[in-house]
Amino acid sequence: QISPLHSLHQDALLSSESGRPILLIFGETLCIYCHRVKENFIKPMIISGDYAEKVIFREVSLDKRDATITGFNGKTQTLGQLAKQYRIQIIPTLLLLNASGQELSERIIGISSEDYYGYFLDQAILEALKKINPETHRD
Repeated sequence: QISPLHSLHQDALLSSESGRPILLIFGETLCIYCHRVKENFIKPMIISGDYAEKVIFREVSLDKRDATITGFNGKTQTLGQLAKQYRIQIIPTLLLLNASGQELSERIIGISSEDYYGYFLDQAILEALKKINPETHRD
């Protein structure tokens, strides 16, 4: 199960303490491509346990655009406002963020090739980890 986003403020604290980036998965329930990304990539990553120390997974369900969350600044905002803030235009879109809400790697938009999706996602996570923890994640 992918944890739904409730508080970016809390996740930012967790990210700071653990040195893990926050992975936001923007999608909708009826989006077939969103479903594929979650079922074929995100859920297996969570279940494997291999990513527990690498990334904080959060699902942003845009079916619930009016649902409120706590933003990075501790203030309430809607999921729709969050999507607008990050200029989400196509779903699924995956963002890797630091504790300040800055993007750490190139966002993954849509799903052009399932054959390479896992590779691109792993590369994005590695790039994000290198930016958060440069001393422990070198080439």
